[in-house]
Amino acid sequence: MRRNPTDYSRKRGRCRQTCAGSVPCAVRSTPTVVIAYKRTPQVWLLPTDRRQQCGFCRQTRRRQCGFCRQTRRDGVVFTRRLLTVNPQGGEAVKWIIDTDPGIDDAAAIIASVRSGLDVTGISVVYGNASLEHTLKNALRLIELLDVRIPVYPGVDRPLLGQLHRAAVAHGEDGFGDNFLPAPNRREEGGHAIDFLLESARRFAGNLSLLVIGPLTNVALAIARDRCFCDSVSQIVIMGGTSGARGNATMVSEFNIYADPEAAAIVLGSGIPITMVPLETARKVLLGVEFLEMLERSKAPLAQFFSSICGPVVRRVERQRGARGLVLCDLVAAALAIEPGLARSAVQSYVAVETGGSVSRGLTAVDYSGISGCKPNATVCLDVDAARVGDIFAQALTT
Repeated sequence: MRRNPTDYSRKRGRCRQTCAGSVPCAVRSTPTVVIAYKRTPQVWLLPTDRRQQCGFCRQTRRRQCGFCRQTRRDGVVFTRRLLTVNPQGGEAVKWIIDTDPGIDDAAAIIASVRSGLDVTGISVVYGNASLEHTLKNALRLIELLDVRIPVYPGVDRPLLGQLHRAAVAHGEDGFGDNFLPAPNRREEGGHAIDFLLESARRFAGNLSLLVIGPLTNVALAIARDRCFCDSVSQIVIMGGTSGARGNATMVSEFNIYADPEAAAIVLGSGIPITMVPLETARKVLLGVEFLEMLERSKAPLAQFFSSICGPVVRRVERQRGARGLVLCDLVAAALAIEPGLARSAVQSYVAVETGGSVSRGLTAVDYSGISGCKPNATVCLDVDAARVGDIFAQALTT
């Protein structure tokens, strides 16, 4: 039974602290709390005199909070809406990978898990292949990695418009038309959107998303509960173009083109977004030496990836006249693992074209500020390509 919040002599239910008579009770009336943030190009930081927040108390605390077991400093107000944990210490950021496992998605998932990113779950969406295949591919990867990460099936079609797939780049099954045996691992019983919403409530202010497929799952989570936007600290997206050089159409990148309306919802949500466009991802070419390493390696992950990456190798050779791998989603994952990999980035307003016969799915980046709109994304323009390759090579072979 909830105690009377006006009785300041009693302990409050969620926080289990005794409220001083002069302090307004957050159960009765939650005040608007503002904390000054300091921002660098790659990471959101709290001032060094801040500790982790009490998500339920939201009041100044001298003693230990009974809910989150963190010591509070006197004279400091804590709020639930933090963009990230204090880099000086505190709980690790939780990540959800929202993906449509094709070949480059596999590289991103392997790198994320093996590099120690705290992945709390994988939500699967249609895209590179049908949802049936992308779900099986995600389960195969988790089984191969031998980790206990739940996999949730998501949406199998875009919000509006025609369903598009990337069979030319990834094969009908998403893994180079190898049509591998069915995995022994099974998906979770719930839906990906419910998982996203529950995780946002559970890890409020400490949850980040790595989105490397069409953005339909995330857009529907935002539409279902607007509090989702307040609870997610950041989204790292592989998608869009920075200069209208597309791969799905002349000007559109596939993940955005697959569901432009969903992309527009996410970019308009107010969640801090880091966008890795196609032009940036294409700068990272894992060349002949990397392919030879894959062929020589006896590591199971390296052998598996070597068996599925054929379509990408042939596509790169046809387009560039050189052997190698361009794994777009891997670049976004590497940036999530090590934000310092970004060599150049710009904060800008990014709009998504949802109409037009030629320009549908185009991401228009307002470099000059001519729109007058507030920036809604950090667009990564260049990365440390050698370090991206090192991260993936280490993930495959160790």
